Amino acid sequence: MPLKAVGQRRVDQIVAALRNAGSARGKLPEQLETRSPSRRSEDLEIVHRLLEDLEQDLSSSAETLRSHYGTMPILKTAQQLLAAPELEQQSRYQFIDSLGEIFECIRELEDELTACTDTLVRHSYKLQHLDLAMQMLTEVSAEALNSDDDTSKTPRLHNLRTACEHALTLQ
Repeated sequence: MPLKAVGQRRVDQIVAALRNAGSARGKLPEQLETRSPSRRSEDLEIVHRLLEDLEQDLSSSAETLRSHYGTMPILKTAQQLLAAPELEQQSRYQFIDSLGEIFECIRELEDELTACTDTLVRHSYKLQHLDLAMQMLTEVSAEALNSDDDTSKTPRLHNLRTACEHALTLQ
C-alpha cells in the first residue's frame, strides 16, 4: 500500500474517532488512547531519577568533583531539560528533537566520565544509569514516532522500566 494511502487511512481513523468522541461521554475512543501523556511523563521521570541518583553518587566523591568539574554542568543541563514543563507540550517532532538534545548531553557526559579510569573504578555501577537513561530516551522517542502503537504492552519498554527501577533501588 502506498505511503500516502496509509497516511490518509490514519487521518480518516482519527477524524472518525473525533466525531465519535462526543458519544463516549467525555472518554476518548480507544483509537486515540495510543500513548498516554501520563505514561510518557512517568518514563521521563524515570530518566530524571536516574540522573539525580548518578549526580548524588558523583557528588559524594571530592576527587570526582575535582576531576570532572567542567562536566557536572552537562548533567545539570540534562536534568533541567527533562524537568522543563513545556517538554511534553511540544509537537511530536519538537519533542523528539528535545529528547535528542537530552540524549546528546548524556552521551557527552558518558564520554567524559568513562574516559577516566579512577571515575570508572569509583562509580562503575552508577555510571550504568547513563546507559539506561539513553535507552529510555531512545524508546520514548521511538514511541513518539509510532504514536499509533499501544506502548503499555510493549515488552521492551516494560523490561526497561523494570531494569531502571531495579537500578534505582540498589545502593
